[in-house]
Amino acid sequence: MQNILDVIELNKTFKGKAGDVEAVKGVSFAAAKGEVTVILGPSGSGKTTLLYLIGSLESPDSGEIRVCGEDISGTSTALIKYRRERVGFVFQFFNLVTALTALENVTLPMDLAGLSASEQHKRGVGLLERMGIDTRLQRSRANKMSGGEKQRVAIARALANDPEIILADEPTGNLDVATGKIVVDILVGLAREDGKSVLIVTHDESILDVADHAYKMIDGKLTASG
Repeated sequence: MQNILDVIELNKTFKGKAGDVEAVKGVSFAAAKGEVTVILGPSGSGKTTLLYLIGSLESPDSGEIRVCGEDISGTSTALIKYRRERVGFVFQFFNLVTALTALENVTLPMDLAGLSASEQHKRGVGLLERMGIDTRLQRSRANKMSGGEKQRVAIARALANDPEIILADEPTGNLDVATGKIVVDILVGLAREDGKSVLIVTHDESILDVADHAYKMIDGKLTASG
């Protein structure tokens, strides 16, 4: 399998009044095209910070993040392009714009990337239909949807600009068991059918069952699981 993502000796420390917190300590791993990588860890272990570093929502203190062999650090313009086009986020709390409809949430990243209105609409409808969001729900505002519906819209939004990497932060954390399984199955399908590199951070040990590669994160350090 071709590596999409290479994380090399990544470090991140947050400074606070109570002292420095080493959130990520010398983390290295690789993730491949068409595979699911799961990082298991309790709250406060640093796994969400690691995901934010990979997605360029936070900046590392040291280390490298390479996507298809290319270091993602660079100009602010290059980082914005990376966030918009090469990586898609699925958040625990969905992070949808509640004043917008499901379709508008999905087309928003496409608008920022400069796609035409007709292309935005066609692709947005197609992605939502694939996630099981019908025409009525596509026109509904996000605050009128169930948790499972919101998460499927969030996955469609993550796919808006066809990124190589999908980063999922506790994607089942606010869902019941049955709905959570549906969401995990969708994420696995994105790896198996679409060739995405899917990285899931979670405290839910059952998600390890779908992992091609699994790691545990404790106190900012990453070790192979099992």
